[in-house]
Amino acid sequence: MKKLFSDKFIAVANPSRLLYVTLVVIFVSILSLFYISSQRFFIEDAKGLSDEASKKDFCSFAMNQIIKKQLSVKLMEDDLYQLVSKNEYEAMYLTGKEKIKSIWSDLDKCKIFVKGEGEPRVFDFVLTTSSDFPFYYKVQKISEHEINEGGV
Repeated sequence: MKKLFSDKFIAVANPSRLLYVTLVVIFVSILSLFYISSQRFFIEDAKGLSDEASKKDFCSFAMNQIIKKQLSVKLMEDDLYQLVSKNEYEAMYLTGKEKIKSIWSDLDKCKIFVKGEGEPRVFDFVLTTSSDFPFYYKVQKISEHEINEGGV
């Protein structure tokens, strides 16, 4: 019978040595992964990430979730969530066909213009922010305003 491998290969590639090399490679890979994931990466305001833009995105997302009647409790304070989601979002008087037309943001609130089948509507979202995470928001209060010709 013909030998497929030489005795030298078997001596170099013994199972304990392969196991050792494999464990070292895995260990170094895990350490590298931990080092890379512990680094903080920042995007400058000039590249498009700003506090105002993140508030607008958050308010748009929260309003769309209310319109679709698929609101997550993580987006607003618990008592407000209970009030808004009660009886299939009855308190909001939304049909599900509304579209967000415009959003403005201020220090701690967003103003959202919504157009549906009837008259346009304006909602104010008062936001709470986290001191630990600069782009973490929750809706604390929702109020609706009438639109008159003189302004909002």
